[in-house]
Amino acid sequence: MPFLSFLLGYQIFNYFFTTTKIEVPTLIGKSINEASKTLSDLNLNLRILAEKEDQDLPAAIVIDQTPLRKKIKPNQSVYLVVSKKPAALKMPDLRNKELNEIKQEVQKLGIQIKTYSIASSTIKNLCIAQFPSPGEIIDKSAKVILYLSSGLKKPVLLPNFSGIALKEVIEFLNLQGVKYNIILYNNQLNYDPTLNYLVIDQKPLAGSILQLDENLNIQLLVN
Repeated sequence: MPFLSFLLGYQIFNYFFTTTKIEVPTLIGKSINEASKTLSDLNLNLRILAEKEDQDLPAAIVIDQTPLRKKIKPNQSVYLVVSKKPAALKMPDLRNKELNEIKQEVQKLGIQIKTYSIASSTIKNLCIAQFPSPGEIIDKSAKVILYLSSGLKKPVLLPNFSGIALKEVIEFLNLQGVKYNIILYNNQLNYDPTLNYLVIDQKPLAGSILQLDENLNIQLLVN
C-alpha cells in the first residue's frame, strides 16, 4: 500500500505541476509580425536581440534566432535578429581632392570607386569630375565613377638656358617639376655643386614645343 500511495501521488504531482515543453518553431525568413503571432499562439515570448543591415531583404525579416530547433517551457523567450535597410547615404563631394585622400574617405563610407584618367592642366590624380553628383542618395553596392587628372599640362616652348647660371636653371626646372640631367663639358668627371657653372647647351633645343609631364627630362651641358 505505501508504494501504491507513493506512485499515485507522483502521478498526480506530474499531472498538475509538470509543464510540457514546447518545440520552438523555425522563424527565419518570416516577418516580425508573423513571428510574433506564431510565438504568441504557442505561449512563448518574443525578444528582438539585434537589427542587422541587409540591402537585399525587406525590413523586419527574421534572419537568426535563439534557440533554434529546441524545446523550451511556456512563457520563455525566443531571441530574434531581424533585418533592416541601410541608412540613406549621400554622395560626398570628391571634386578637387587627391586620390589618396579620396580612398581614405570612401573606405570609411564603404563606397567602391572606379577611376578614369583624362588630360587636364591640374595636378596628377586630382578629381575633376564625379558621378553620381554630390548630395545624391546612393546605394553602397553601386560603383562611383571618378575622373582624375592625368597631370598633363598645356604645351609650352622650352626656354633658352644657354649662358644662364646652372643654379638659376635648376631652380626654374624644380618649380616646374621637370627632371634634368647635368653633363659636364669636355668630359669632366666630377660635378661640384658649389661651383658657378654656366649652361652652354641643352636638349631638347630652345624653342621646342613640350608637354610638361613626368616623362620630360632636360639635358644640360655645363662648363
